[in-house]
Amino acid sequence: MYDKIEKTQRFHADHSDEVTCIALHPNGRIVATGERGRVPKVLVWDLATCQTICTLRGFHERGISQICFSTSGNELITVGMDEYNTIALYDWSSGNQKMSSLGDGPKKTSLQEQLECKLITAQRSGRELMLALESPPLMDENDAFMTTKQNKKQFVTCGEGGAIKFWDYQNQQLQYKHGVYGKIGPTSTMMSLGFRPDGNAVTGSADGRLYIWEGRTLTRLIHATPSSAILSIYSTAAMSYGGGSSSGSKKGGGIITGSSDGRVRMWDSSDNMRPGALYSTGRCLVVAWLWHVFGCVRLWHGCVWLCLGVFGWHALVD
Repeated sequence: MYDKIEKTQRFHADHSDEVTCIALHPNGRIVATGERGRVPKVLVWDLATCQTICTLRGFHERGISQICFSTSGNELITVGMDEYNTIALYDWSSGNQKMSSLGDGPKKTSLQEQLECKLITAQRSGRELMLALESPPLMDENDAFMTTKQNKKQFVTCGEGGAIKFWDYQNQQLQYKHGVYGKIGPTSTMMSLGFRPDGNAVTGSADGRLYIWEGRTLTRLIHATPSSAILSIYSTAAMSYGGGSSSGSKKGGGIITGSSDGRVRMWDSSDNMRPGALYSTGRCLVVAWLWHVFGCVRLWHGCVWLCLGVFGWHALVD
């Protein structure tokens, strides 16, 4: 972790192999990271203390390719690097006094508590390479625009060949339904995934198009970055957790995309996905690192900086 004010760094050093994926808890204070290896592990740890809260291992083989917290934050979803892209659902918080106490300050985590983090269920996803996994942002159920109670046990996956699946894990069982393309647009390899503030999915393709979904049905296609893959999507709605922000409702908010041409663009979800501000990492960076891609676009909780991550590089945009 880098403190941009103090210009200091702190490290979490409990992994024993290459770290392959990272996820931020909805409260902005807890992180989960996965690694590559013969018996790979997932570590859940505290951002403030860099202390490991929970260790999950023994199910996946080869490595962890994708990871995310559930909408409520109580479960953790992981994807293995096996040939079937197997998805595992974990209850990671049962040994840690549940979510109400997490992130409030340093806590001692005993080995016994770590062992109580358990696998709930697992399901093979298919042979198509999975490139993105996300859960919808937590919605404000007191919002007048909310017509139904949010289902907090859903997530979405997408990847090569246009595969997109909408998952549900009621009754401790993982089930999915395929996305319906209809006649609006062709299937394309999906490189990234995010959510509009109303909870509906947006996917970014390898050929530079944004696919706008309503439920699991494709409703619109936007030619966002012709000839440049959209490699990262972030929803500003995710910042509303616990902060009382209106960006988590249908009244405001939007998404941010990062593409392989080195550009970052903001989109206004409240105005029919109107394109907004456009940032560039600079001509030199784009030319010198043409084969590299945005690894992440993150607007950290409580922070006014937009962090753009590239392999070997990072940029901060105010």
